[in-house]
Formats: sequence, structure tokens, C-alpha cells
Amino acid sequence: MILGAGRGTRLRPLTNDIPKILAPVLGLPMLDRLRAWLGADGAVGAGPLAMNTHHLAAAVRRHLEQADSRGLPPLELFHEPDLLGTGGALRNIEGFWGDDPLLVWNGDIVSAVAPSALCRAMERAMERVGDPRPAAVLLLQERSTTSWLMVDERGWITGLDSPRRGEVRRAGSPRGEQVNRAFNGVSLLAPVMRRYMPADGAFDLIEVFLRAADAGECLLALDAGRAFFGTTGSLEELARLEQGLAADAALLAAWTPPD
Repeated sequence: MILGAGRGTRLRPLTNDIPKILAPVLGLPMLDRLRAWLGADGAVGAGPLAMNTHHLAAAVRRHLEQADSRGLPPLELFHEPDLLGTGGALRNIEGFWGDDPLLVWNGDIVSAVAPSALCRAMERAMERVGDPRPAAVLLLQERSTTSWLMVDERGWITGLDSPRRGEVRRAGSPRGEQVNRAFNGVSLLAPVMRRYMPADGAFDLIEVFLRAADAGECLLALDAGRAFFGTTGSLEELARLEQGLAADAALLAAWTPPD
């Protein structure tokens, strides 16, 4: 699932005319680069992708009709007349989700960590004798941000430390020392996570994480280490993303559709 319905207010004036998900990254729309990245990973490349739309949704449809999609995974759009938030968007695709874990990727994120890394982390955790089955795997990183998720010594998500929101929320029963890590906007969610979603309306995925952790679910943190991370969140961040990709030929190639 690609979260692609954002208005992109910090990308204005660029997003006055195009939706954020089509913001050009070194000459190619972000959506095309993201489909190439996801489609090339064997963990998700065989299946279709879903994406929510809202702002300038007709432009997204026109792009998909006109763009060359050879070698890219199919994409099913789920329009939101009213924004449902990062959590409500997942409730809205419940039929698409089915009974398997769902990879969720924020549509403004570029990472060097492949989706299959999250799949392997979940599989390894399921194989450990005596450990609970993980309800989710979240990609986290030690970097500066305005809100952090807290992680205990087991590698479980145990709360939110958000100066931006002006709140600290603890969840579950933390074990040992806790550290703060930034959420990189990529997660793998087992179907059990739907239990912690409101039946309807708009809500954030972070709220779902905290509800699940408070109920005792195992939400695993996957540390991205020093792997590349960039975003199209603002004009300044987009410029830094383009500089980073231009300096890393291998990563740029992995995020480029096949000829």
C-alpha cells in the first residue's frame, strides 16, 4: 500500500498544479520511482499495489493512463473524497489487504532498505521459540525529527515522544532502557493490526501502533542504521533527496523504472 493522498502543502507552489505523489525527482515522478523500487523486490514485486488518492486525483489517473508502465507492478487506486488519514486509508482497503501481511510505504519516502528486509524480520521473529508473533515491523532510524517512537531493549515499540505534538505517551509494558528512534514511514502489518483500527472515519496509523502496543502486541523495530533516507516532504527536503540520489548511482538505478 502506497500512502499517496497527501496535499503536499510544504511542496507548494509545486503542488498547486500536480499531486504530491507525482512530484518530479531527478526528472521522473516519485510514483514511477516508487513503483520501480517496490516492483523490483521479490517480496512484493509479484503482487499488485494499492494507493489512496485525494488532492488532484484526476491527474494521478491521467498519469497512469498515459505513462509507460512496462516492467512496473499494477496499481489499484482508492479515492478518498475526504482524507482518511494514514490509518483510515488502510481501513478503506480492507478487501485489498486480505489475510496476508501488508507492506505500507509513505509515498514521499525514499529508502535504501528493501521491503524484503521487513519481511525477513517478521519471519525470523515468528521462528523464535517462545516469542510472540509480531503484529508489525516498523522501519526506524536514529536521526533528527520532530516526533520519535520509543523502543525498549527487546526492540519493541513502547510509546511516542513528540515535541511537535507536545506529548509523551507510553504504551504496553516496556522492558529495560528505552531509546527514541525516528519512524521512516515504512511498515509491515499483520492482519491482526486491523483489530486496533476504528470502524470508520479518519485516523492516524501512529494511533493504531500505540493501541496495539498498549494491548501487548509485539511491534518490532527494524533499525535502518546508516541506510539512505530521503523525502519529498518539502521543497528543501526534495532538493536534499535529489542531491543524495545523484551521488549514489546504485540506489538511483534501483529507484528508476526499467528501460
